[in-house]
Amino acid sequence: MLDWLKDIDLQLFLELNGLGSPHLDSFMIFMSETHVWIPLYLLLAFRLYQRYGIKVYQPLIVIGLIILFSDQTTSHLMKPFFERYRPCKDPQLTGMVFIIDKCRGLYGFASGHSANAFAVAGYFFFQDKKWIGIPLLIWAALIAYSRVYLGVHYPGDILVGALIGLVYSFLAIKAHQYLATKSKHIDFL
Repeated sequence: MLDWLKDIDLQLFLELNGLGSPHLDSFMIFMSETHVWIPLYLLLAFRLYQRYGIKVYQPLIVIGLIILFSDQTTSHLMKPFFERYRPCKDPQLTGMVFIIDKCRGLYGFASGHSANAFAVAGYFFFQDKKWIGIPLLIWAALIAYSRVYLGVHYPGDILVGALIGLVYSFLAIKAHQYLATKSKHIDFL
């Protein structure tokens, strides 16, 4: 069963990675760079400030923790445990992968970029804030796809990363709802 999933993942990767175009290369590199997310994060923080005022630190702490847990789970637990080569580092795929940008790190399962982006998107989506949650899910999906396009992750890597981010954000929302029923001091959702 595991070999069957790996074969599907490889074939899907080769199809998606091979869809490259010089016109898209710069855009995909841009989407994959984490520092370009800062303006979006600042805008989201400002919108939270408009809603919560001085208590904006509460949702910002939760979002920060969700990102921290997502990132640590993928980068420090899963990648060293599973030791699955990134496509761009896999010696069996030499000459088959379109590598558009730098290929950092040896292992790629699961995608930290995908986990972090979907953690933020999920936080807003699961609060029934569809007006911002849905565009953020699309943004997260573009980031995730950029990782396959650039040759640094398999589709399975980004799907599992997305699930990790969404699960952590869902659990954070549920934990907040539970704690909010127990305390009058937690009111940031």
